[in-house]
Amino acid sequence: RLDQVTEEALKADRFMPELFSQTKPVMIGDIDAFISHSWADDGERKYHQLRAWGRRFAKESGSGRQPRLWIDKWCLDQKNIADALPCLPIFLGASQELVLLIGPTFVTRLWCVIELFTFLHMGGSADRISVLMLFQPAPPKPTRSLATAAIET
Repeated sequence: RLDQVTEEALKADRFMPELFSQTKPVMIGDIDAFISHSWADDGERKYHQLRAWGRRFAKESGSGRQPRLWIDKWCLDQKNIADALPCLPIFLGASQELVLLIGPTFVTRLWCVIELFTFLHMGGSADRISVLMLFQPAPPKPTRSLATAAIET
C-alpha cells in the first residue's frame, strides 16, 4: 500500500531486500497500480508525485483507502530475482492501472520501456496509464520551417 512507501526507499539506488517482507499477496486484479520508474531518477520527486497521485486515487475511488501498489523495490524478492522476473507480465496484467514516474532517465532504461510495452500488450489501454512528470520539460526551441528558410535565402 502507498502508506508503506517511504521517501528513503525511493531515494535509494540500491536493492533493499528488507522491503519484500513488508508486502502482502493479493488476488489478480486487486493491484490498483503498477509503478514504473527509473531508480536513477529523483526519489524525493517520485515520493511526492506518488503521494499526490494516491490522494487523487482515494478521492476518485470514493473509498478513501490507500491504493495497493506493485513497486519493484518492494514486490520483487530481490534475494530470488531470477525466479521473480519472469512473473513481471503477470504483475502488469493483474494491475488496474500503470503509473509512469517519468524523470530524465526513464526512457533510457530498458526495463521502463518493457513495462510500458508489456502493460499495453497484456490488454492495458492508454486510458489506464497515469503519467507523472518528475521534471518540467524544457520548452521547445523555435525552429524555422524549410519554407521560411527557402524564402529568406
